[in-house]
Amino acid sequence: MKFKIDKLLAIVGIIAILITFQTIYLMIQIANPIQVKLAPNYDAIIILSGNPARAEFGSKLFIDGKSKKVLLSKEKKLVRNYLESDTKQMTYEIYFQILIKNKVPKDLINLFGNDNRSTFDEALSLSATPYDNLNNLLVVTDKYHVYRANLIFKKLLPEKSIDFIFPVAAANNNKWWKNKYSIQSISSETFKTMFFYTFGNFDNYLLFID
Repeated sequence: MKFKIDKLLAIVGIIAILITFQTIYLMIQIANPIQVKLAPNYDAIIILSGNPARAEFGSKLFIDGKSKKVLLSKEKKLVRNYLESDTKQMTYEIYFQILIKNKVPKDLINLFGNDNRSTFDEALSLSATPYDNLNNLLVVTDKYHVYRANLIFKKLLPEKSIDFIFPVAAANNNKWWKNKYSIQSISSETFKTMFFYTFGNFDNYLLFID
């Protein structure tokens, strides 16, 4: 009996070690996303929901001539408008206003999706027929979101060429373990990535921490 318990404990110990190494590996990958050399221009700039800074940065990319088309994720979640603190608007409406404010022409901004509530939803929306002619995409997101977003987009849009970019200021935050926000973001992304590897479209079950 003691031999069986010892054997079971050894197996549990090995599994725990493997999970620990896998977790550390993922955290390192998430904290240090690969920065590719960008193409001169793209068929569209894709702005994912999740952080208004993405709309600000996407505006700059448009003005710099990276594309003549902006696709904005349509998320209907009501949030406080940081431009007008007493009002609430749908997430995509705030992003849309940021783009307009930064001189992106209204007729060159297209919403995609119906109510994207996760990264998986966004990639799935972009895999729809209306976007078949867009083959070269530049996706704007946050630094620690790149790794998981890349996995999801490659799975759902394997035929497209997709580059990911995040605000330059974020690239200088290399000592993430000294920053509370970075620790929280990387821990959350590690958790979500592990579940994506295991279950595929698990994003909708993780909305409480998205």
